[in-house]
Amino acid sequence: MAAATLRTFRTRTIPMQATRIDDTTAPPTRWQRWRWTIAIVALLLLAYAIALAWVTRRLETDVQQSLHPLPAVRQAARVDD
Repeated sequence: MAAATLRTFRTRTIPMQATRIDDTTAPPTRWQRWRWTIAIVALLLLAYAIALAWVTRRLETDVQQSLHPLPAVRQAARVDD
């Protein structure tokens, strides 16, 4: 009886497992695709906002350096000294 059980055990077929992860995962659902799209758009908007803030500060600094006080203001400052 033990031999019959051993023989049955040896001839039993074992199903093959998936060799790649892609074989076992389901295709992405519509919500998962939307989630990735929303995340990418949010990152792009964040990068745009950061770049816009940097350019604005840089431009503001350049404008402030290029401005010169009016001659009347300079004379008033000299008189007060």
